[in-house]
Amino acid sequence: GGDPVAGLAPAVRAAVRLRLAAASAAGVAVVVAVAALLAPVVAARVGDHPVDPRRYVEPPRVESLDENPLIRISGWALNPDQKLLDVRTEAGRTEPGGTRIRLAVLSDY
Repeated sequence: GGDPVAGLAPAVRAAVRLRLAAASAAGVAVVVAVAALLAPVVAARVGDHPVDPRRYVEPPRVESLDENPLIRISGWALNPDQKLLDVRTEAGRTEPGGTRIRLAVLSDY
């Protein structure tokens, strides 16, 4: 694992190292030149706008009643005994009639 040019004369060793440095510099210059030439070509192939994946998928068909859950509130109010949902709350303060929950709704959905 020593220096491969260690057994050579000092002048030859300097010439080999100079040739190695010149070849390395030339290789770096070629890589930079190729990158500089190809960068505009690659950049031109990139679209201005990103692809919108939604155009490849058809949205699911939804009932008009399911588009806005606020529409169903009047129907729920007509039948107050109908079970709408189950709720599990964390252990804590409970009221005599059970834990009260509030349904928050938005004025516009």
